[in-house]
Amino acid sequence: MDKLYRYGGEEFAILCLETAKSSAIVLARRLQKIINQTQFEGEEESQPNKKVTVSIGVASFPADASDKKTLIKNADSALYTAKQTGRNKVCVF
Repeated sequence: MDKLYRYGGEEFAILCLETAKSSAIVLARRLQKIINQTQFEGEEESQPNKKVTVSIGVASFPADASDKKTLIKNADSALYTAKQTGRNKVCVF
């Protein structure tokens, strides 16, 4: 039921079709924690801080947007807030 898409170069979108916003936030934080705790092959040589990290933006339909374009824009806005305020975190629109 949930769908994962590559969206741009290093961005992914996860659509959780029957998930409340509060549960989506829990999922995003769980994913961030799992990625933080996982050692990936080559990360020490390829990553700036020798570790793969993830910044996640969460937005919900219909609470945060009334259409697909606005939902993507708002999730992207939350993502860039995560990146601009220190990276490797979850931010909610």
